Amino acid sequence: MTTITIEADAQEGETSVTMELFASGSDTLTDTQAATEATNREGTFTAAFTDLAADTYKVILLSSASVKLASWRVKTLAITATYVAQEVSSVDLLTATQTSIDAIEAAWTTALAESYAADTVAPTPAQFLFMLWAFLHDKEISGMTQTSRKLDNTTAMTHTLDDATTPTDITRAT
Repeated sequence: MTTITIEADAQEGETSVTMELFASGSDTLTDTQAATEATNREGTFTAAFTDLAADTYKVILLSSASVKLASWRVKTLAITATYVAQEVSSVDLLTATQTSIDAIEAAWTTALAESYAADTVAPTPAQFLFMLWAFLHDKEISGMTQTSRKLDNTTAMTHTLDDATTPTDITRAT
C-alpha cells in the first residue's frame, strides 16, 4: 500500500478544504481527500491518497462551499512520497515539446562515435548499431573465419564458422 501526499498552494486561512484529482485529459474524478493547511507554510495544503496510480493529475482545491480555490498539475509515481503540484503553462508545454523534438533531430543528424563492444560485453546502443552494420555489410569470409570490418577497413571483430563450406553456426571469436 502506497501513500501519496500531494501539496498544493491556495489562499491561506481556508478551512475544510477538499483536494480533487483528475487524471490528465480526463473529466472523471479519480479521488478526493480532505486537505490540511501546513502550520508554518501558510497557504500550502496537503492531502494523502492511498494506492494512487502513477500519472499526471489535475489538482483542484475547493473551499467548504465548493468554490474553486486553485488548480494545479502534479506528476506522481506509484511510490510513497510527497509530490508538489505546480502550474503548467502552455508555454512550458510547448517549450518541453520543442526541446524533445530538437533532441530527437539531433540524435538522427549527429554522427555516432564508432565503437565496438569487446567479446562477451554488453554493447551500448551505438556500439550495437556499428557491430550490426559491420556484421551485415562489411565482412569477409576466409575458410572458417568471418571478419567484420570497421569504417576504415580495419578489423572490428571476427567470428568462427562451424564449417567452411556449409556453415550452420557462427560464434564471435574477437
